[in-house]
Amino acid sequence: MDYFGTFHPLILHLPIGLLIAAFGLEWVYRKSKHHLIDRSIQLLLGLAALTAVVSAGLGLLLARQGGYEGAGLEIHRWSGIAVAVLSTVFYFLRPRLQSKKYIWSGWIINIMVLTIAGHYGGSLTHGEGYLVEKAPGFIKNLFETAELENTYLNPDSAMVYADLIQPVVEKKCQSCHNETKKQGNLNLANVSGWEKGGKNGTLLNQEKPAESLLLQRIFLPLEHDEHMPPSGKPQLLPDEVALIEWWIAGGMSFEKRLADLNPVARINRILQPKLAKPDPYLAIEAEEASAASIKALQEAGITVLALSQKSPLLEVSLAGHDTIDNHKIDLLKKVKEQIVRMDFRFSGISDQDLKEIASFPNLVHLSLQHTDITDQGLAHFKKHPRLQHLNVYETPITDESIANLLAINSLKELFIWNTKISETGLKKLQQVKPYLELGI
Repeated sequence: MDYFGTFHPLILHLPIGLLIAAFGLEWVYRKSKHHLIDRSIQLLLGLAALTAVVSAGLGLLLARQGGYEGAGLEIHRWSGIAVAVLSTVFYFLRPRLQSKKYIWSGWIINIMVLTIAGHYGGSLTHGEGYLVEKAPGFIKNLFETAELENTYLNPDSAMVYADLIQPVVEKKCQSCHNETKKQGNLNLANVSGWEKGGKNGTLLNQEKPAESLLLQRIFLPLEHDEHMPPSGKPQLLPDEVALIEWWIAGGMSFEKRLADLNPVARINRILQPKLAKPDPYLAIEAEEASAASIKALQEAGITVLALSQKSPLLEVSLAGHDTIDNHKIDLLKKVKEQIVRMDFRFSGISDQDLKEIASFPNLVHLSLQHTDITDQGLAHFKKHPRLQHLNVYETPITDESIANLLAINSLKELFIWNTKISETGLKKLQQVKPYLELGI
């Protein structure tokens, strides 16, 4: 029987639409008094009552499957039952009510209860902030507090979980794993939920942290049913994955400070924007990219993220794409003014593709590790005005790239471990650019 509960999200839209349609016809009927409109109202109201009863029954079956808890569930449960009862009662009472005041009172009660049921149902499915998540800025400002983007962390007092991990989890995980909606019986809204784990067990493997269930789910292919976050949801960025992996390796502590875990160089680089003033290159002025351009990129399988809620600047990822064809390049070129970060790790990007990417004027961070790009590809960036961070780890570039790398005046970080650059080439880089941070 529990299987039929999965049809609740499908059926519940029927009574909503039918009640609203009948309510609209009531306004028309009060002006025209046409008997066919009156009969249409009764027909719609009857269908609404019937589908509301079915929807409420399916909802009760769905709730038995688990994954949803809390006051929000109870309000949705009882308001949904109330919609079924009230619409049924109103179907039989409406033809007998002589006073327009009573009829309108009945409609107002039905619509109010329907609104409550719909709102809490939406909150269970999409998270509490679903109504304002994509609302215009002036509406968001009424409901949301300002982002703490300009609040920098003190490395001596910053808490790893509270200050670094939990903010990521709130944005990427808690819409499905919270006090109200415990998908997989997992609640990530508090420490006890983390420690308890979900229906598949605990999240941390104490003996082999690298094999922890949490990391296994994160590293599954995007198309896998158990990949987390699920396909279609905002995905974890590479830096966010690295932070979680580092936290897990340190024992998934909820009380340790940043200083207690002694971050490795890679984590320090990730944390640098949070521990220091923001990079001036990120204050790039650009018009907001069109919604159609963003949608086209996403439909092509390209991950597109805004740097912040109030910024038009974009970060795109084609990590793992086997081919970077002309269609994808053309889509990227439509937002080249907005793109400041690009990730091509483990992709099939070619030297010819890099010629196009090098024309992106505001590119600051470029990740090319584990690709087949060569010295010819990097040569396209020798006059790039803004490129600061370049990762070519595990690529076949050689000493031929040294002169071109030195020509990038804006370059501050270069990761070249496991390339074919010789010790002589490294020394030249260090001599000419002693301030350049080398990952070797």
